[in-house]
Amino acid sequence: QSTGTQHNTKLTMSSLESIESQLSDFLELLLRLGVESPEFLMFLSHVVAPDVSDRDRYSLLTQMFDEVPNMLTQLSVSRDAMLRVLESPPPDAITLRLFLELRELRELLASLTSTALLQLASGTLLPPGDGTAGAQLLSHLQALCADWGAERFASAHQLLARTTLLEERRALVQLAPGVPVGLLHTLAELLKMPLVECEQLRRWLVSSSPKRVLHLARLLQYEPSVALHVKQMLAPVLCV
Repeated sequence: QSTGTQHNTKLTMSSLESIESQLSDFLELLLRLGVESPEFLMFLSHVVAPDVSDRDRYSLLTQMFDEVPNMLTQLSVSRDAMLRVLESPPPDAITLRLFLELRELRELLASLTSTALLQLASGTLLPPGDGTAGAQLLSHLQALCADWGAERFASAHQLLARTTLLEERRALVQLAPGVPVGLLHTLAELLKMPLVECEQLRRWLVSSSPKRVLHLARLLQYEPSVALHVKQMLAPVLCV
């Protein structure tokens, strides 16, 4: 089951009032960020919508704050209508789609501990761009995590713990001959985490939807300190 599906299941089980409250609280958070740190909000919008030109980005965010509250009010008459739009917003509802993309980024960050995020950010070198190439690279790691499963991952974890730094790369190539060279360091950093955390991150990667992987790839293009700062600002609840 994808992470997106898991999240939608949580929404489906929520009351209309609870959904409204979650969305309103997040909109207030974004508005506060826009007032206190407008450049940071611009940065967030670039992570989720890199195709928007810098010239149009500020006006689009301003428009989002103008339009989304009214949209949410209109949707609040029906729980089913609200869920349908959240699941698949209309193509022409650009500001609503931007708001929901930002919300998905927050859900991504809330589902990762700071330790896991830093481990990924420190160990992953992704090509610049809109994140598509990086997401394709990360999908190889996803496939490996799914193919190996918990038992084989635990064995690899034990093997790497007994391997010297000089022999580490050779050991990883033998363990995962099909993994792109650019992901070997990422895999090494993942396997160096405590086994329980390593397994949690493996399951997280396996369950992540393509959109979540794309957002992660865009975020990992930046320095680890930037990724951590984004988490602390947007989703500070889980920061351990």
